[in-house]
Amino acid sequence: MSITVQLPEDVTTDLARRAELAGQSASEFVADSVRRRLAIERFRERRERLKDCGPVAGLSTDDAVFDAVS
Repeated sequence: MSITVQLPEDVTTDLARRAELAGQSASEFVADSVRRRLAIERFRERRERLKDCGPVAGLSTDDAVFDAVS
């Protein structure tokens, strides 16, 4: 899939610099950034759906859940 976005000049400049530092093209850097953001959003959605299950299982904090699955 190919998309076109318009970015402010300061964002474009920072994107080019950071992509170069990462050894990626701007397109690769943006694709990686979008993947990461989508993963965060999926995590938040799942966390929200499951938030009422934690206390039932005795898990009342994110740390408690992390400890239980680690």
